[in-house]
Amino acid sequence: LILSLLESTVPKQNAGPGGVLYRWTRQQRRNRRLGEAGMKEPMPEEKIKLLDGEGFVWDPPQEAWNTNFDKLVEFHRVHGHFNVSFESDKKLHRWVYNQREVYRKFREGKKTPMTLE
Repeated sequence: LILSLLESTVPKQNAGPGGVLYRWTRQQRRNRRLGEAGMKEPMPEEKIKLLDGEGFVWDPPQEAWNTNFDKLVEFHRVHGHFNVSFESDKKLHRWVYNQREVYRKFREGKKTPMTLE
């Protein structure tokens, strides 16, 4: 249970009885976000530092994106290209495919999470 807290990207199915840890981690993220937006009292810096010190992930989707990007960079370093086959790494292949689809839609002017940044 403590290891899951440290990794802090707790899926619902691994969150303990009744999903307590899952709900707690979501609530910590929500409290900080609302505090930073001025919609709630800010989360005390001591709590933020404690969670940061344990490697708490504040933005799991961004963390997952960064992890996949790092895997792609390593794949390119080893293979010299970005064409990840389904057979070599199913998850990375899907991620690369999805990134290409998002980029295609972005270029077509369709709504996507992609920005110019």
